[in-house]
Amino acid sequence: MKTDSLLHNIFIKLPSLFFELIGQPDINPQAYKFDSVEVKQTGFRIDGVFAPVTAGSDLKVYLSEFQFYSDEKFYRRFFAEIFLYLRHHDDVERWQAVVIYPTIKLKPQDTFAYEVLLYSWQVQRIYLDELLASIPSDAIEGSLGLKMMELIIEKKETAMASAKKLKDLVSREVASGQTDRQMLELIETLVSYKLATFTKEELKAMIYTETEFKESKLYQSIKEECFEEAKLEGKLEGKLEGKLEGKLEGKLEGKLEGKLEGKLEGKLEAVNGLLALGLSAEQVAGVFELTVEQVRQAAKS
Repeated sequence: MKTDSLLHNIFIKLPSLFFELIGQPDINPQAYKFDSVEVKQTGFRIDGVFAPVTAGSDLKVYLSEFQFYSDEKFYRRFFAEIFLYLRHHDDVERWQAVVIYPTIKLKPQDTFAYEVLLYSWQVQRIYLDELLASIPSDAIEGSLGLKMMELIIEKKETAMASAKKLKDLVSREVASGQTDRQMLELIETLVSYKLATFTKEELKAMIYTETEFKESKLYQSIKEECFEEAKLEGKLEGKLEGKLEGKLEGKLEGKLEGKLEGKLEGKLEAVNGLLALGLSAEQVAGVFELTVEQVRQAAKS
């Protein structure tokens, strides 16, 4: 999942976090609706727009962008999106742009054409590492949203421990009724996004218990991924080998043999992935229509 999609989902679930980040925690998030907006006929899309629920309101419209990669032409695109949005929404009079960076290191140097706007009250640039460093640790501990932002920018060396701590916290809140299951699923999404560079075994061992891992969306997505990969590999390899052997030998038997061998090879390659997820040899054999002995032999190879 891309970072902009992840933050979009977080702000949908925790709209108050946006106003917390821009230093306006007293703003009522219920007065706004949040969505990403595609500017008509341009292919441009603004990552997040907080628009007043009530038409004709004196409240500002907040136009936000989540910039988590280097792009020297970013401001040229962003301000083009903003002014095209205003062109198509002539009822909007008060607006403010908010750009969220993980670090100031990603700030573009191509700013001269927009300096008047960039240094006005209408544009606010947020660097999460600097913002979080300026907030007292007890305040971060008391804010689930800020802790999520902290995890997003955290270094890999400490991310695993923080992810487990955050996941355990939300699990306790779900169990006590302080928050809902959807929040836990959002945390799981954030954890799997942040820890994409870790192996599945590391995730299983350090974040989840055996039972929790098998009940998680992460487990289900990995399981489905293994099934699909096995099917795809079997089909592609089988077709390719079958065609090659059939052409070279000029026999129908070559095509059939190659196809069957390719399918079998694709299934066998997926065996270890499912065994690592905790499935038994018998379960894996049932999924792929293999013998238990074939599964055990594949696991040894």
